Amino acid sequence: MSNILKFILKSALILGIFVYLIQAGHIETKSLLKGFLRVDLFCGMICLYFIILFNNSWRWQFLLKGLGFRYSFKEVFQLSSIGIFFNTFLPGAVGGDFIKAYYIYAEEKEKQKKIAAILSVFLDRVVGLFGLISCAMIIFFLNYTFVTKVPLLLKMSWIVSLICFLGFIFYILIHTVSDEAIKKITLLNLGSKIFTLKKINKWVLKTYFLSFTPHFLTIFMFYLSALALGYEGGILPFLIIVPYGTLIMALPLTPAGLGVGQAAFLVLFKLLGLGTHVSGAEVATLVHVCILVLNFLIGGFYYVRLKRGSITKSSFVIPLSLRGTESEEAISQNL
Repeated sequence: MSNILKFILKSALILGIFVYLIQAGHIETKSLLKGFLRVDLFCGMICLYFIILFNNSWRWQFLLKGLGFRYSFKEVFQLSSIGIFFNTFLPGAVGGDFIKAYYIYAEEKEKQKKIAAILSVFLDRVVGLFGLISCAMIIFFLNYTFVTKVPLLLKMSWIVSLICFLGFIFYILIHTVSDEAIKKITLLNLGSKIFTLKKINKWVLKTYFLSFTPHFLTIFMFYLSALALGYEGGILPFLIIVPYGTLIMALPLTPAGLGVGQAAFLVLFKLLGLGTHVSGAEVATLVHVCILVLNFLIGGFYYVRLKRGSITKSSFVIPLSLRGTESEEAISQNL
């Protein structure tokens, strides 16, 4: 299937979802306008999203440092901004990662460094998604009695908890198995990659804990959006449903998760009985507008201003903690 045909089909899917939501009364122009006129709450959403952008850049910078790169925060923020700019057009909430990888690949001249740079983008996304799943699991167990009242949500919570549990088991295993045993895994060169992951454990943990901040701030963004649209309840339901809605939006179905996110939050709001107070589709749309406008303005600025391969002249340096050890040679050979 050609790229043009895929674009047309996905655009048609977005349009179809929005037409249905509008005709069914789940999205009303007057209601959205009311939300935009709550300048105080909308500005609060903008401030929260700025913090999320800075946090995500800082998180990626930690991984880059762990892999031996010395990019400044400014340089990392520029690369991240170009990635979020393309999130506006590419499928899912992770489409911009491919652009980030494409740009940072051009920043490095040697093949070894290029592969390591791309690995940092992949690890950042995986750790971020695992942080989101962990948030969902923690909130589930803290509000177990409440979640049990909604059978479908309970099933989703147990599935997410299982995935999280398996992730922790994998993490524990790679740190208990000897380096020699790991190196013997030759399938797709996984042994060398797992060995590298094990050796940058400190940096992975930092990025994991940093990933909690944007997820909780996203919950508050949705809560402010609901308040702007007339919601008068507490934040507890949002703590439960926003992580699941965010996971669904990350699926590579439509650009920036448009349409899919509206449909997901419409259903999730109804599951918890919030649909009678405010439309989940409208709440998601208000958040989407805030995010997309900022992504377009900030990311577009750096995309137009900067040329691929001209952002930095940073060098690849083995972390100080690994210098003079067998790990230094292993990372140099296996990344």
